Amino acid sequence: MTSSDPLGHHDWHSREYVDGWISSNEKRDDSRLAALRRVAGLIPHDPKSAIRVLDIGAGYGLLSEQVLERFPRAEVVCHDFSEPMFAHARKRLASASERVSFAKGDLSKPSWNAKVAGPFDAVVSSIAIHNVRYPERIRAIYSEIFPLVGPGGCFFNFDLVFAGGDSSRGDTEPATLENQLRWLREAGFRDVDCFWKNPPTVIIGGFCPGAS
Repeated sequence: MTSSDPLGHHDWHSREYVDGWISSNEKRDDSRLAALRRVAGLIPHDPKSAIRVLDIGAGYGLLSEQVLERFPRAEVVCHDFSEPMFAHARKRLASASERVSFAKGDLSKPSWNAKVAGPFDAVVSSIAIHNVRYPERIRAIYSEIFPLVGPGGCFFNFDLVFAGGDSSRGDTEPATLENQLRWLREAGFRDVDCFWKNPPTVIIGGFCPGAS
């Protein structure tokens, strides 16, 4: 498969496609920055803390950049499946390169986190997880994220959430907002909530229980 998108809407492995996608999306970056700053601001740590953060589907590093700006001592691991995206992220995050590392993995497979060593104080994601398309896979990803979050840590996902499912794929539990909040709870997260909403984008997430 040449595309990491199972429906073939995107070819994240193509440098030409990724360059064009980023160029077209940069026009929307300003409107998204406020939401990305909100994600970074939800991380319940003092900005001076030397926290460890995982950015899932980090793409060209826009969310990681906001985390690093809010937490100048943070260590960020950028996860993605696209080498062209990594190339852009390395340039964007060059000023903090000593605190940024990269881990390649395919979210469509349970092994996506094989090269990601937890625990993390926070796990974040932006406009990425919905790209796996299949609700059962999104549900599984939330369960796969939970063990990566340290005691008292958090997970926040800024993503597209649509009202219905795709009956042509036989979705029995579409990835609606209500279902995704339930899947987060089933994964083990506590105090799960929708922290911000501007349909079809939302920020959802929750917290891991603290150390006993």
